[in-house]
Amino acid sequence: MLKNYFNIAVRNLVKYKAYSLINILGLSIGLASSILILLYILDEVSYDQHFKNKERIYRLTLQTNTSQGVTHSAMTPSGWAADLVKDFSEIEQVVRIKPPNQMWKVDYKDLSFYERGWAFADPSVFNTFSWNIIETTAEVPLSEPFTVMISQKMIRKYFPEENPVGKKLILDNVHQFEVTGIIEDLPANSHFKFDFLASLGTLNNPIYGQDFLNIQDVPVIYTYLKLISGTDADKFGSKLPGFIKKVLGEQMEQTGIKFTTTLQPVTAIHLDSHLEDEIQINGDIRTIRMFGIVDLFILLIASINFMNLSTARSLRRAKEISMRKVVGAQKRQLILQFIFESVVITLIAMVIALVIVIYALPLFKILIDKDIHWTEIFRLNLMIIIVISAVSIGILAGIYPALFLSGFNPLQTLKGKINTKTSSPAYLRKVLIVVQFTISIFLIICTVILYNQLGYIRNRNLGFTKENVVVLQLSDEVLREYYPELKDSLLQQPGIINVSASSSAPAELSQQFAANFPLGFKTSMRPKNSPSNRNWQVDIYAVDYDFFSTLNLQILAGRKISPDVREDSTGAYIINETAAREFGWENPENAVGEEIVFADDVNNLNPFKIIGIVNDFHIQSGHEKIVPLVIRYFNPQSYFFALIRITGDNLPNTLSSIAASWKNVMPDYPFEYSFLDQNFDKLYNAEKTLSRLLTYFSILAIIIACLGLFGLTSYTIESRIREVGIRKVLGASFRSLLILLTREYTLLVLAAFIFGAPLAYISMNLWLTGFAYHIDIQWFHFLISGVFFLLVALGTVGFKSFKAANKNPTEILKVE
Repeated sequence: MLKNYFNIAVRNLVKYKAYSLINILGLSIGLASSILILLYILDEVSYDQHFKNKERIYRLTLQTNTSQGVTHSAMTPSGWAADLVKDFSEIEQVVRIKPPNQMWKVDYKDLSFYERGWAFADPSVFNTFSWNIIETTAEVPLSEPFTVMISQKMIRKYFPEENPVGKKLILDNVHQFEVTGIIEDLPANSHFKFDFLASLGTLNNPIYGQDFLNIQDVPVIYTYLKLISGTDADKFGSKLPGFIKKVLGEQMEQTGIKFTTTLQPVTAIHLDSHLEDEIQINGDIRTIRMFGIVDLFILLIASINFMNLSTARSLRRAKEISMRKVVGAQKRQLILQFIFESVVITLIAMVIALVIVIYALPLFKILIDKDIHWTEIFRLNLMIIIVISAVSIGILAGIYPALFLSGFNPLQTLKGKINTKTSSPAYLRKVLIVVQFTISIFLIICTVILYNQLGYIRNRNLGFTKENVVVLQLSDEVLREYYPELKDSLLQQPGIINVSASSSAPAELSQQFAANFPLGFKTSMRPKNSPSNRNWQVDIYAVDYDFFSTLNLQILAGRKISPDVREDSTGAYIINETAAREFGWENPENAVGEEIVFADDVNNLNPFKIIGIVNDFHIQSGHEKIVPLVIRYFNPQSYFFALIRITGDNLPNTLSSIAASWKNVMPDYPFEYSFLDQNFDKLYNAEKTLSRLLTYFSILAIIIACLGLFGLTSYTIESRIREVGIRKVLGASFRSLLILLTREYTLLVLAAFIFGAPLAYISMNLWLTGFAYHIDIQWFHFLISGVFFLLVALGTVGFKSFKAANKNPTEILKVE
């Protein structure tokens, strides 16, 4: 029986070559696109799933509540860990991790590299995250200061021909670390990525300042908890407010500042966490949901194509089915035959789709900036999804024509008494075409709005000039010590306009903690005349005197910090417009001369004078609002970044001059740089990936829809070709025939636009709420999208319609 079904299926594929090709090609492209998107989604949702006992691992975060607002940091104070272990029996392990959040220089013999993957961690890190230790000489890895475990990747880089265990690495030309073991490379799908894990006990030495590991009220470190099996995380979390009160005592109550904590499941961090001071830029669950919708839509468009062409072609087989019924075929056999044929086609399309995916994967990896190996395609869970999807499409596409045709009266069908225009499949095809067009219009509108938003956030006025600014990292105290000498050397080079330095550079993910800048870089302040419990969260920038001129910032009132005024180096502050408004001074002029104090200065004993108001400028992406900012001069040991404004003329020579100055002043440090505008662009990597993929897959969706439309139009016009010939004989013009053949599809496009436009408006409005600064959706976004798709659809239909309307009627009717 199955052999007979297979032979009939092959015979029909050969007989209707054009329809078969369109059907298989459209479905193959749709399935291939769906598989690629699914690979991206599966990779994103797999983050941190590899940890053993992952359901018991949580990150502790810190929420700071003031009378004027709330901030939420991914970091917590470093001194809480010991008390957490002591106070809570529910905790099995506590681990603190401190990455530098910038490049650190690592040397071994004559090798010297800047590394971002260096981090400090408690010994409990291996019991918490179940990383595989390949080799170690330590009884308890990382228990001794100045010891480090390195990844296999770093062995290949620093020790290609020798065993690294027992060797010494030099960190920042100062600190010697003994390699006591080797760890397996961390998987790419982790929310943190380290190549060096050094002992956190090392930080009892003043690398980050005295008593860095005992800080109780400033978030400076990442804290992870592994709860004992069976612990209710919500119930445990409810005990933490009491713990904070115990640790801090009553000291925070007078300031009106309240600390609360949350427990984040480690598996939820990558997609659901967008806090301040994240270890690295995370993914976004909204992007995953959007791609899930796009995936479903592409699969739906391809399925609709397949169903439409299957139902259209099935009417050609009405007489064949009737003959088989006359000679005794049962209805069940006919239904199984149609379904079997349909499933065979989808399985052929599936195989072709897998081949397309394998060949398209290298380009796809570049688009999404992920390293997905081709073997991932053949993972069991993915293959089950693919096969089930293909078979389901085949069954759905084959079951309707099977039920419809198997129910015909064979005698009437053989007499030709079947109306294809008013038959049920004709109405079903129109409904499915509207659905298909609705999806296509939805994707086009979303793509247009997304591109407009990306253009807006890239080109909007940031409040400073980001172009032609070179950024150098001053990653350790030696580099910072020699910054003044570097600045003097740079200013003598041609092509350099100005040089400055600051504690953080715009577009940096998180600010640094300086050993001798004890105020930290995020704190709470208030005007001197405000109540002691009324404070605002502010960011603090430590800068040198030329910071404002280097970035072309505007002083709206007052003056800049000056080296000629002695008080400016000890306690003069400049605040931004937002800070002035938050503090209660709507007019910038009114803020000049006023004084502000830190939250813990409840008696206003140490006020700082405001000498100027700077315009608001962005230090983060367009997702974040501009926050109150306080800027003051501080000594070079607080500068982690040098900013160099260049002319932009003869760029290679200018960069060579900068490199020469660097090598002259700091010959033992590799020269590395970035451009400020490029650093800002990196903040929108997720959006750029989304826009690229949405564009490409929208194009594919339109191609798939047009393939189906072309095949369906071919069938429709072919079934009406006799009508066209008669109308031409009776005097119908070419124009009237063209309108006749395209009018139906024009109406279907308009109907789809009515459904698709509101859906796109609602969806993109929700997406835009993720940006603090965004465009307003305009009417022309819909007009451009609607007109574009109408032209594409009519172009597809018009090609066949033009040929039919232009055909000689004698050729059409002579067969009759």
